[in-house]
Amino acid sequence: MLVAFAGVLRGWLRRPVARRVLDRVTGTVVIAFGLRLAMGD
Repeated sequence: MLVAFAGVLRGWLRRPVARRVLDRVTGTVVIAFGLRLAMGD
């Protein structure tokens, strides 16, 4: 089951739309982490 899921995920990750979504999510997480560090929480 895990191998089948990995195959589906690999196919999805090859699409340009998926890469843009992952880039945006990653960027948002990095910015949020940076803001949290800057606020001193």
